[in-house]
Amino acid sequence: MLRYIKTPEFLFVLYVYGFVLLRPLIYLTHDYSTMIIGGYVSLLLILLTVVNRSSRIDLRNIFVWLLLSLFFGSQLVYATLFKGYETSYQYSLNFIIFGFVPLYFLLNVNNFKLLIYCAFIISCVNGLVLLLDPLNDYCLSGNYMGYGFDLLMFSFSGLLFGFYALRKKILLAPIIIELSFIVIYGNKGAALGALAMLLVMFFFQIKSISKLILSLVIFLILANWKLLLSAIVSQLMKFNLPTYSLLTLQLLVLDESDQVYSARTNIWNVAIEWIERNPFWGNGICTFDEFNNGYVHNVFLEITLAYGYMGLIVFVGLLVHSIFLLVKMNDPYKRFFQLILLVGWLVPMQFSLTIWNVSLFWIYIGIYLLSITGKKDESFSQYV
Repeated sequence: MLRYIKTPEFLFVLYVYGFVLLRPLIYLTHDYSTMIIGGYVSLLLILLTVVNRSSRIDLRNIFVWLLLSLFFGSQLVYATLFKGYETSYQYSLNFIIFGFVPLYFLLNVNNFKLLIYCAFIISCVNGLVLLLDPLNDYCLSGNYMGYGFDLLMFSFSGLLFGFYALRKKILLAPIIIELSFIVIYGNKGAALGALAMLLVMFFFQIKSISKLILSLVIFLILANWKLLLSAIVSQLMKFNLPTYSLLTLQLLVLDESDQVYSARTNIWNVAIEWIERNPFWGNGICTFDEFNNGYVHNVFLEITLAYGYMGLIVFVGLLVHSIFLLVKMNDPYKRFFQLILLVGWLVPMQFSLTIWNVSLFWIYIGIYLLSITGKKDESFSQYV
C-alpha cells in the first residue's frame, strides 16, 4: 500500500480530489482556512518533490507546462496590473489552484490505471463527505450549484472510474444514488454532465448488441422526455422536495422554459454584441466579465470573447484533434479517464462555469498537450 502512496499518480489525485476532504475542517475552523489549504498544498508539493527524485521529469513536459502557464498567466497579470480588472485578480488565483498547480502534479503521471484506482478510493470518501450536504443547508459546498459540480467532478466521476476498472455491478448503487442527489439538489449543468458521463461509461464498456439496445432505449427516452420528466418530477414533489433543480424542471414540463433559460440567453445576447465589436481577435480575457459583472456561461463564447473568431477556430481545432488522439489511444485506462474529463467539463460548460475555475478543463488540456510531446505510458504491473 505504501508504494502506491509514494507515486505521482496518488499525489495528483490527492491534490485534484483531496480539497473536498478538507471541507469539514475548513467549515469548523473558518478563520484558518487559508492556512489549512496552504499547508495542505505545501505538504503535497514537498512529497511530490521527494517522489520525483527517483524518476526524472521529461524536459519536454516541463516546457509544455511552463509555456501553457506563461501564456495564460501573463495575460491575467496584464489584465490585473495594467487594465485594473478586479475579476482578473480572482481568476489569477483560480488559475494557480485549478490550472498551474494540478498541471505540475500531472507532469510525471504515467500510470492511468493506478490513477483511476486512486481516484475511485478518494471519490468514495468525498461522496460520504458531500452527499448529505443539502440537508445541512449546503454548509460545505456553499449552494446548490457548488454542490452539483463538486459531487459531479470529485465523487461521481471517481465512482465511474471504479465501475470501469473493477467491473463490480454493486457500484451501480452509489452511482445511482449520487446521480439522484445531483438531479434533485444540484443544478441542471451538473445533472446533464452526470447523465452524459454515465452514457459514455455504458457505451465504453458494453458489447455491440447491447449498444444497439441501449441506443434504442435512449432514443425512446429522448422521444418521450417531457412525459417521463413530468412523471418523475410529480413523484418527487410528493416527497416535499421543492429544490431549485426540481422547480426549474417543473417549469420545463409546463412549457415555461423562457423562465428557466432567460437569464442565460440574455447573457449570451450581450456576449454576441461584445464579440461583434472585435470579431477577429477578441476583447481580451476578463474584459466581458469585468464590465458585465459575471462570466458568459458558455465555453465557446468565452473563448470567442477573449480571442475572437481566430481564437475560436484554434480552440475547436485543438479540441477536435484531441478527440482524434483520444479515439486512437492505446491505453484504455488513459482513454477512459480523459473521456470522462472531456464530458465532465464540456457538457456543464455549455451552460455555466468559466475555464478559470474548472480543474478538469485544464487537466484535459494538459494530458492532450503532453500526449503531443510524446509522453510515454507505463503499465500498471510495476506497482503491483
